[in-house]
Amino acid sequence: MNYSAMLHTHSLMWFVMLVLFFVALVLLKNNRPKGAKIVQMSLRLFYILVLVTGGTLLFWNFYLGTAIKGILAIFLIFTMEKISTGTKKGTLQGTQKTIFWVQFVILVIVVVYLGFVGL
Repeated sequence: MNYSAMLHTHSLMWFVMLVLFFVALVLLKNNRPKGAKIVQMSLRLFYILVLVTGGTLLFWNFYLGTAIKGILAIFLIFTMEKISTGTKKGTLQGTQKTIFWVQFVILVIVVVYLGFVGL
């Protein structure tokens, strides 16, 4: 697979991952735990696939900008997992919920910007 195909695969996986994240949250809010669990497990699979394709892209074309984007993307994945797990368990409330959502929005904007524009 060439670099361009891997880049498009990686971008598509990011999009699917974000869609699955919001679907899982909607299922959790609507008290559908079985469907939410299936979607969350699929989401975790996409976390791994995004990390693998991102690592491959980083290996093929290493420079500081891609490394910084990769670190921010890992932090974004961590934030997404904290939001979905906290929502499922009911432990994400108040100020903590606001902080994680602000982190999520900022990180999505920065990671997408760095992904399309670069440093």
